[in-house]
Amino acid sequence: MKPSEADPSVKNWDSAHRVIYDKAIKNNKVLLWLTGTGGSTDHVPQSFFKTVLDQGYRIIALSFMSAPGVSQVCKGDYLSQNVDCAAEFRRKRIYGDNTFLPIPDQYQDAIIPRLTKLLQYLSKNDKEGVWSQYLDQNTGKPLWSKIAIAGQSQGEEWQNLLPSMSL
Repeated sequence: MKPSEADPSVKNWDSAHRVIYDKAIKNNKVLLWLTGTGGSTDHVPQSFFKTVLDQGYRIIALSFMSAPGVSQVCKGDYLSQNVDCAAEFRRKRIYGDNTFLPIPDQYQDAIIPRLTKLLQYLSKNDKEGVWSQYLDQNTGKPLWSKIAIAGQSQGEEWQNLLPSMSL
């Protein structure tokens, strides 16, 4: 499903999320897959995903703005003038809550808002999947204790910046 189906305010980077799971397994955890720079959900690591599914996880390969990458923005004179460039870049790409101007991302383009909207959409539209178990019932935000994170390049770097979780 496209991000704009879960959040009509999404106008950029609207390629489909991939949601893969075994409906027979009701109480499993989710692996959030984040692609590398310029990547998309069209090309995912099939063997890795098979292993993850075999372990009882659900997989969400999230579509989000993966270009430009931090190394394409935070370099040269710009980096020497802004030593917090990489942290500010990643914060905007993950949370969408700062005013880091060198990248065009809007709030609805960020990883956590997209994941939140997707989980809310799935909980309403795929009742059999019991997706509400991955949302905090008080806040409607992701329940990080049930979500593992993996990815390539950017995805690997961001694991340390997303909310803490325990598996």
